Amino acid sequence: MNNKDMSNHVFFDILAEKIKRDSHEEYNRFVNYVNALAKDKGWKELQEEVVHLQAFLSYLDDKLAIIDDYEDIMNMKATLLDMIVNDLNDTSVYLLVEALMYNKELNYLQSFVSPVEYWVSVIKAKERLYAA
Repeated sequence: MNNKDMSNHVFFDILAEKIKRDSHEEYNRFVNYVNALAKDKGWKELQEEVVHLQAFLSYLDDKLAIIDDYEDIMNMKATLLDMIVNDLNDTSVYLLVEALMYNKELNYLQSFVSPVEYWVSVIKAKERLYAA
């Protein structure tokens, strides 16, 4: 599967909850796509995979630019955290966070993701601690 099999707005639609986690095939396709990109990859290889997510992120940045409702933005962040905690493996989380932070020209995306990056590391560290 490649990102041409999905529309460039699928990631935004997931975060905006137009595509629901438990009841929509597109959600699963997107998560499986990110997990497949990261599968069996080392750190350097993950850095190279970031470009495959850029089409989704440019659209997300455009949409974030016109959303002025704080509650909508916070709900999108919560949905992103939910996806990260429940559906992505560790290498996929790293890949997605790297992709979100990769393009510094996407200003709205940068401000959107900055607190998420922190909470991802806290949540994943807590999971590892409980697993040990």
